[in-house]
Amino acid sequence: MTIVNSTRSSTAITVAFFALFLALAALFLLPDVAKPRPEKAAWYALHIAGGCVALLIGALQFVAPLRSRFRRYHRRAGYVYVVAALASVGGLFALMPLRYTVFLPSQVVVALLWLLSVGLAIRAIRAGNILVHQHNMARGYLFAAYFVTVRLVDRYLMGLLVPFVQSEDARLAHSDWLAWFLPLVVLELYFGRDGLRRAGKRER
Repeated sequence: MTIVNSTRSSTAITVAFFALFLALAALFLLPDVAKPRPEKAAWYALHIAGGCVALLIGALQFVAPLRSRFRRYHRRAGYVYVVAALASVGGLFALMPLRYTVFLPSQVVVALLWLLSVGLAIRAIRAGNILVHQHNMARGYLFAAYFVTVRLVDRYLMGLLVPFVQSEDARLAHSDWLAWFLPLVVLELYFGRDGLRRAGKRER
């Protein structure tokens, strides 16, 4: 009974977290989508559509009951996620150079890391390594989520950089890197802690 309650609690927390994140994604992305974009509008639509599908499909992949009970769905949704990631990154690259070039290095790196993580996840699952697959899919989702987290940083956290950086362009550049790098550090620390916990269980 304790295990069942723990599983239900974990699932509820996961669903609540991603529901909140997707609500924030809609709040910050939809106004951008509604803006008229006469130049490269098709590429922008592809980037946004691919990103939205990836964020939605990816979030559902983290819900353990869906993943374990509906394995065929999980596999097919994974294929959709890969296509959506390729579409989103392809649309982003087609939009470059961006209007604000201070973002360019960060966005190129995070987009390539997104695709690299997805590629490593596919390779891992084909080799039967479920844990490595899960870790790389989590990294990939984090890189995809950057396109939302960076908007949160720009709107609410830019003031934290004022004591350290005087130039507004420099603050924008730094915030762009921090929007995905700091969450990545937290995720890797979690994986390290989880690895130690698993190793401890095996030793017992």
